[in-house]
Amino acid sequence: MSVDAAEVRQAPERDPLFDSVVTNVLKREGGYKKWHDSLGGETKYGIAGKYHKGIDIKGLTPDAAKDIYYKEYWKPIHAGAFPPAVSEVLFDFAVHSGPGNAVKLLQRMLGVEATGKVNDETVQQAKVMSYKAGMDRFIDAYQYGRRMHLKKAADRNPELMKIYKGLQRRVDGVTLDARNRQSDSLLASNLSPAGKTFDHDVNDTMTLARPPVQNSSKLPQALIDILSAPPIDLGVGRPSGPPGSLMSQQQPQQPQQAS
Repeated sequence: MSVDAAEVRQAPERDPLFDSVVTNVLKREGGYKKWHDSLGGETKYGIAGKYHKGIDIKGLTPDAAKDIYYKEYWKPIHAGAFPPAVSEVLFDFAVHSGPGNAVKLLQRMLGVEATGKVNDETVQQAKVMSYKAGMDRFIDAYQYGRRMHLKKAADRNPELMKIYKGLQRRVDGVTLDARNRQSDSLLASNLSPAGKTFDHDVNDTMTLARPPVQNSSKLPQALIDILSAPPIDLGVGRPSGPPGSLMSQQQPQQPQQAS
């Protein structure tokens, strides 16, 4: 599909959160690359020429890329309607694997109908459950689902398996960015949510302490099982998943390095 960047710029003023989140995406995607056709072929800032026939990919500017991301990803998933940390992980997954996949994962996690289209119920349930479970646990659960999606996709595509380890590191980075965004949001509000407390780590930065997750009818059991796991250790370069979960017990085999 061809996108006229000038046309997008004529749209109403963008959500201020978008500029911050999309800047992270552009950093993760990097500049011009030429991938295997199954991975999008020619890309720049993550925009694939395979899907944007009318765009000069080599000449694509960061502002033009942002316009495309806003029109094709941010607006369709209504990312600005969610808490900022949820917007971070939802948007990055949408960019990487398609808006429908990103939204369906969230909806399955929330226990609502997985249509792939955001509606009022999806937004409201995300706000309620992320608050009830604790945002960091909620983000961990979503990212765990994303890892499982990546593993299945890599199993089907040898070209994707070649970069699988790097994709896992990307998910780690997005998780950290989302946690930082949550901390920033809480500090900006100068308010600690009811039932939550603050701890100081060795670097004297604010982190949200995790309360016990109660088995409530308002939370799907599948989500309870993931959220009740201990915190994820996001060691650099380490695959991560909730300890004791399928992801930590059965780590996927890493692709062999080309000789």
